[in-house]
Amino acid sequence: MLHSTEQSRGAAPRHFSPMEIAHHQWLTAREKLELLDDLKAQATGEHADLDALGFGPDDVDEAIAEVKRDAEAGAGGKAVLPQDR
Repeated sequence: MLHSTEQSRGAAPRHFSPMEIAHHQWLTAREKLELLDDLKAQATGEHADLDALGFGPDDVDEAIAEVKRDAEAGAGGKAVLPQDR
């Protein structure tokens, strides 16, 4: 069985920050917004541990706004933003 270098060293898996998701070149705007919506739910949930997450709801809101600005400017990837966002 193959293991990644991090797994074989016992390192914790790496998590992306909201802005890293917003600027990720392989994700479409729609995919970014879906991931950021999930992060927002985690950050605002009843049992949210913001210290463990490493970011807060305001960080997610900033990233969402940036994805929307990039998409409107034509830099958001292949997906078109839904009008209801």
